[in-house]
Amino acid sequence: MKMGKNVETDGVFVGAETGVKKSKMRTLKDLIYVPESVWCKSNWIFFGLGGLGIMIWLFIPKTPESEMTPNTYSPNLTIWLQDKIGVEGPFAWFASIYYIFLMMTGIAFLFIVAYFAPRGEKGRMSWMYAVAILVGGVTDMMIYLIFPVAPPIRVEENLDAGVVEIRKSVLPWSDNLITLKYCAFPSGHIFYALVGYFMCREENFKKMGYFFLINASIFSFIILYLGEHFWFDIVGSIILALAAFYPMLWIIDKKYGHQWISKRTSTETESLSKD
Repeated sequence: MKMGKNVETDGVFVGAETGVKKSKMRTLKDLIYVPESVWCKSNWIFFGLGGLGIMIWLFIPKTPESEMTPNTYSPNLTIWLQDKIGVEGPFAWFASIYYIFLMMTGIAFLFIVAYFAPRGEKGRMSWMYAVAILVGGVTDMMIYLIFPVAPPIRVEENLDAGVVEIRKSVLPWSDNLITLKYCAFPSGHIFYALVGYFMCREENFKKMGYFFLINASIFSFIILYLGEHFWFDIVGSIILALAAFYPMLWIIDKKYGHQWISKRTSTETESLSKD
């Protein structure tokens, strides 16, 4: 190894001349670069698991919602929030647009973070996070099939009691994007936002982690205000995210983690030594 080079050791760069540890600076170029030996193995599995999740969702037998008898609960919190904030005006527009935007882009952001995970502090492979996401997503789907829950805006009695369908009045077309009407428990959107935050914590992507955490907080308030979920749907999402993410990650690390991380570290160290 040539002297005078900065060598990466345990997540930091160490100056060979001084031996002083320097903070790792991640640029866009640094994030995009992944050693070829890691890239191929990791991302074939990563995209394969993503495709598997889509296939499971598309082809698993599902009872038509017209034949379901969903559970539902008191809409009092939604009614109170709508009374206090109002059901028209700028906030109603903001909440409706935010809900649809996050619904369409939240999972995409999640997989972007997983895609760049090999360049994070712990350097886990993308497929490791994809497995945890897939387990949580499949669990969410199974809960929906076994225990369907209709949110406040999907029950006529709640509408008669005072719940207003704000999103549908602001963006009438938006309901066509929601194919599952009785999938309130747990909130999948909060689940994916929390898993994104957990991934960012693991890989020390601080700014992106704040993005996921702030979005989860804002989204939690918005879905209650719009009547898209109950408060315990949010609690269920937190429990599901913790139960799916960390135990699965522990199992994967136990079996594969050191093997993959050591390959990544040795490859990068070898690359630096040739410079």
